[in-house]
Amino acid sequence: MRKFLFLLFFQAFVCGLFAQNVDFVQTNFPNKTKSEFKKALKNKKMGEKTMKAEDYRRAVNFLLRANEFNPKNAELNFEIANCYEHLNQIPEAVHYAEIAYTLDSLVAPELVYYKGYAHQMRYEYDDAVKYYKRYLITPGITREGNLKAQQRIKECRNGKLLVRRGEIPCKIYILDTNVNGKCDEYGPAVTADDSLLFFTTRRSMKKNPNKGFASDGKYYEKIFRSSKDSSWDKAHWALGTNLRGHFAVQGVSNDGSRVLLYKEKRGGDLYEAKLHGKKFGAAKRLPRAVNTKFHETSASYSYDGNTIFYCSDRTDMGYGGHDIYKVTKNDKGKWKNVTNLGNVLNTPEDEVTVFAHPDGKTMYFSSRGHDGIGGFDIFVSTYENGQWSKPRNIGVPINTPGDDISFVITANGKSAYYASAQPTGFGEEDIYCISFKTDKVFVSTTEDNLLDDEEEDPFTEEAEVKEKAMPAHQMTLLTGLVRDKLTKEPLSASIELIDLDSNRKIGDFETNEATGKFLMSLPAGHHYKIKVTSPGYHSHEETFDIPESSGFQTKELLIELESDGTQMPEGLQNIEFDFDKSSIQGSEAARRLDKVADFMKRHPDVKVLITGHTDSKGSDEYNMALSERRVKTAVDYLVEKGIERSRMTTKGYGERRPIDTNETDEGRQHNRRVEFTIVK
Repeated sequence: MRKFLFLLFFQAFVCGLFAQNVDFVQTNFPNKTKSEFKKALKNKKMGEKTMKAEDYRRAVNFLLRANEFNPKNAELNFEIANCYEHLNQIPEAVHYAEIAYTLDSLVAPELVYYKGYAHQMRYEYDDAVKYYKRYLITPGITREGNLKAQQRIKECRNGKLLVRRGEIPCKIYILDTNVNGKCDEYGPAVTADDSLLFFTTRRSMKKNPNKGFASDGKYYEKIFRSSKDSSWDKAHWALGTNLRGHFAVQGVSNDGSRVLLYKEKRGGDLYEAKLHGKKFGAAKRLPRAVNTKFHETSASYSYDGNTIFYCSDRTDMGYGGHDIYKVTKNDKGKWKNVTNLGNVLNTPEDEVTVFAHPDGKTMYFSSRGHDGIGGFDIFVSTYENGQWSKPRNIGVPINTPGDDISFVITANGKSAYYASAQPTGFGEEDIYCISFKTDKVFVSTTEDNLLDDEEEDPFTEEAEVKEKAMPAHQMTLLTGLVRDKLTKEPLSASIELIDLDSNRKIGDFETNEATGKFLMSLPAGHHYKIKVTSPGYHSHEETFDIPESSGFQTKELLIELESDGTQMPEGLQNIEFDFDKSSIQGSEAARRLDKVADFMKRHPDVKVLITGHTDSKGSDEYNMALSERRVKTAVDYLVEKGIERSRMTTKGYGERRPIDTNETDEGRQHNRRVEFTIVK
């Protein structure tokens, strides 16, 4: 040990002889003015002062300005590296630490640690371990530093094992500028069919409710979304109401109708926003069963929508740091019954992101506490026979020596998304796509059995198993459209999903109000029934037998509901009129009246109330007369189509019953209408 220490310090001494460190002394800068030197020195001191206040974002900006003046000062480069490490910008931290080490390796003992980290980041594990071991015998290192280096050595050994197994067959590419920009983009959340992508961004906007900058010097977090046909289209603001301050997307339902959000409030809380037609409603905080005074973050819906998995650092139920929890709905549809998922998944370290796959049994999550290769790694576990399996590292190149979090994967398992800060990216963090080349995402080879006796393979549970793959996503993705059989108009409908094997209702789903479309996940190994209902229509049922061996498949349904004669079909209620007009305008109004006539012919016992309405322009008396003329126009048209006048009752309301605002042209247009209501 003494000999090694002598060699260590001798090498450091020799390096010091040839170092090119330039101290912050004015005589070292003969080509610079006195004012330039003073300004640079002031920036250095301000950076150091701000570092002590732990405002690392401002500190690094001061220090970088000083570094422009003198890039060859070892202490300054080390301070910049220190700031970047606290900001979790590891590549930048390693870059400046290596410069500092080259200039003067004795400026701080931590530089030996950083040198090892630089090798680890380049997958040079043997060299990394050499430097970490040197750091461990450096006089004066703290207990925290010792533990950190020991952890890095373990990560390097894990990394060597994963590299020996080979890379996952996949292609990783950055999404283009329709999604990514110069600022941060992170936290991707994707629908099960890979058609809609939500993500969090720190970019600016022309119409921005969060004006100015957050405390870290960046724009406030906001949520964008992009849709895909053959490629992702231009991303736009996804959620618009009551979203002031930081709001970040955490998860999305399989069909994209519900979004889970994070707001930096009360320690960090989770919210939910629901889609109504084409727009999301106000975000509402999840109940106190979920949100505590601690930090709740990262959330994911179960396939049936009855469970939310999320992460929290609450101390009353945890194993240490952030753990993965679940909360379920009770019989009244309220979020209750919070449960920690247990110490198979959770560790004394942090588990900070979670994604529940639509197959109903596979979970991906990021953790520092399992067998990783650096920072946070992505792990996978499956739920079978009432318990979670031992988590497995999904391997390289997805996992790296840096932090790998926010991993989400599509229902078919062919594409996944995550965020990463790469030198070749568009900005700081960007959204990347992983395209898997085979169905098997992770394969271990027979080389696992060739490890040295003294090395333990933390990824293999049974030595005789020669091949392991991530669980196949055995499920059916059911998509469909519900519409009126006669009018072909989309319907707002409720869908009840039932497991026929146990005669148990799994969950309730809804079609989109505007499009009539739906999407749901059906895990394999069950016999299902769906029951589709909509007011005024006969219900419709379908059954599906999905064997355990079915693998992944998609199924599309077109469900056309027949009217039961008690309610006008959707799409027939309103006939709109031009301003101050009572005559039929355009083919659309005539087409709708034709459908009303057709409906009444098919249901000869039906009688209807026809009401007329106007916008608010004009006097009350004039608008009342105008609404009655509009009713007469509709009645006369239907009589011409063969409908008996005695089957129609009429009423004019003028401007008294608006259905939209009278402050805009669009709103007034909606109010100028005739409505139909079945009275018998």
